Amino acid sequence: MKHPYPPRTEQSCNNCFYVMRFDKEITTEGVDLLECHRNAPAPVLGTGGSFDAYWADVDEIDWCGEWAPQEVLA
Repeated sequence: MKHPYPPRTEQSCNNCFYVMRFDKEITTEGVDLLECHRNAPAPVLGTGGSFDAYWADVDEIDWCGEWAPQEVLA
């Protein structure tokens, strides 16, 4: 059975549904920043006893095995 997804060699965080791309000119001082929003971030104990949670930073060429196609706008 053929599925509609591209081959694994063409799947990456760069073209994944779950990636959140930030405008590098506004929010990240000229640095490309991608975050994976596939799973909720796990809270970690921060300074002063507070809990912090961060989305995972990813690169465009990363791939985790939970890739999903981006939505097509019609």
